[in-house]
Amino acid sequence: MKEENKTKKQLINELIELRQQITEIEGIETERRQTKENIQRSYDIQTVINSALKLSLEDMPLEEFLKHSLDLILSIPWLSLESKGSIFLVGDQPEVLVMKIQKNLPEEIQKLCARIPFGRCICGKAALTQEPIFIDHLDENHEIQFEGMSPHGHYCVPILFGGKTLGVVDLYVKEGHHHDQREKDFLTAIANTLAGILIRRQAEERIEYLAYYDALTGLPNRNLFIDRMKQGIARAEPTSRFVGVLITDIKRFKSINDTYGSEFGDRVLKEVAERLSNSIREGDTVARLGNDEFGIALIDIACSDDIIHVLEKIMKSVSQPMRVSGEEITLTFNFGISMYPHDGKNADELSKSAGLALTIAKKEVGKTYQFYTEDMNIKASEFIAMEKNLRTAITNEEFVLHYQPYWDINTKKIVGMEALVRWQSKDMGLVSPGKFIPVLEDTGMIIEVGEWILRTALRQIKEWQDKGYPVVPISVNLSLIQFRQKEMIEMVKKAMREFSFHPSLLTLEITESAFMQDIEYTNSVINTVKDIGISISIDDFGTGYSSLAYLKRFPIDNLKIDISFIREITTDTDTASIVTAIIAMAHTLNLKTIAEGIETEEQWKFLRLLRCDMGQGYYISKPLPAEDAVKLLIS
Repeated sequence: MKEENKTKKQLINELIELRQQITEIEGIETERRQTKENIQRSYDIQTVINSALKLSLEDMPLEEFLKHSLDLILSIPWLSLESKGSIFLVGDQPEVLVMKIQKNLPEEIQKLCARIPFGRCICGKAALTQEPIFIDHLDENHEIQFEGMSPHGHYCVPILFGGKTLGVVDLYVKEGHHHDQREKDFLTAIANTLAGILIRRQAEERIEYLAYYDALTGLPNRNLFIDRMKQGIARAEPTSRFVGVLITDIKRFKSINDTYGSEFGDRVLKEVAERLSNSIREGDTVARLGNDEFGIALIDIACSDDIIHVLEKIMKSVSQPMRVSGEEITLTFNFGISMYPHDGKNADELSKSAGLALTIAKKEVGKTYQFYTEDMNIKASEFIAMEKNLRTAITNEEFVLHYQPYWDINTKKIVGMEALVRWQSKDMGLVSPGKFIPVLEDTGMIIEVGEWILRTALRQIKEWQDKGYPVVPISVNLSLIQFRQKEMIEMVKKAMREFSFHPSLLTLEITESAFMQDIEYTNSVINTVKDIGISISIDDFGTGYSSLAYLKRFPIDNLKIDISFIREITTDTDTASIVTAIIAMAHTLNLKTIAEGIETEEQWKFLRLLRCDMGQGYYISKPLPAEDAVKLLIS
């Protein structure tokens, strides 16, 4: 009997032990299954993000990209979504969602939800609160309903960037769908990816727009103006008709800016642009060519009297008093005029002829306009004198280099220096680069001076390095003429060999416009430079006409955001949006960003908030002679 009881007791213990083992196995299996699900979810989110990023780089319309993105999201099996949904974006009207793409939605929903104000229905509330919203069944939250609408729920996830709502992803779920934090995190990550892509697309569209249009006035810029002249010349060439080109600027505009401020000056420019546009004939073109300089292309002209007729209408309009910000002002203008084919065989020659005529008109008291004449020397007397003085400057070694640091935007630590040429004239003193560099470029002397700049900068850095001073990379500008020189790369190599200069300490800066002139040539040169180990920066970014499709092709390192954007970044929301987009786009392409012309702490703080990498400007330091620049390195 005792043995029988003992056997029963053993069986009970064995059963308890077996149950514990089963429980442990079930726990391990549950943990293994959860781990597998987590890995699958991580794989799914990375797959969707990578696919979306890949799609964004393809040349496809926005709505097609959004359609593919929506299909990707709805294809994730573990989300258990219905095969229904839509993507809304904020349209031209602020705080209004516009349905851009949908899948399998009833026609009634497409009509009723085509435009949804912020705060209305679930999508509008997600846009307003900037928080994901989950509704698991049809209830009072669905303000937009119709007869026969089947019960359903929603995931409404806002697409956010920089504190701004760009749109909403609306996904349908079956009634009773159980959601969890992992789903919310997954969809939020997808929405953040879409936000970055949308901002990048907007930036590219904006940059492409700025390639042909002036951001302030909306007028065509110089690029489009030249193109319109070419079209006019092509039409006039087989006929006896003419093309007239007028160049004008506002007398004493600088004093207007100095007296009333740049914002007032901008309003003046907008008003002038509107008056000029309203004064020309259909088919003609008004363009903003520079600060206060405008160009007018008159197409299909019969004779010079036609130009006078249009000019009189223009002058009558722009000479009328204008009221700006409560102030009444009256502007005066000079006009330079050239005609095809007498004054130039192409658009560039016509522009130069009209510009020279404008120069003469401005010099003569009481002269309102001046036609170009053959006896006008294209090389004006000031240009000739400057050219002569510059040749003397090269012979007498009157050029010096100043160094302006650029610094980490977060730590303010100096991470590089830019070499900037200055002309210490024996007769005129320190001459502004804006006065002599264009002459160096026009005469080709920039080749010789550019090589001197490079060699002097390398020699200086090597000298500091040999003395044991901490050194940072030096950046040297290349003009378009230098960049196009076949011997440029060999010249750089030779200078580096001469000073035993390590390539990692050299950055070459090329302007955006020079960068894009010949894509194949640029690609060849840039790849050769990168193979040497030298870094490449695109200078004045935002003022040219590059696009994401081209930028991703080149192995560049840095984008230098043009000073014109930085100057207005804290005062103009459109400018701030452009800079935000450029930085986001650059980071997506693994490029560093350098902001030029930072002058105030407010600008620096704003750029730091936008995650700009580096900065340059008077806020930290102006360009300094070598003896002062080295103090920054050793301090």
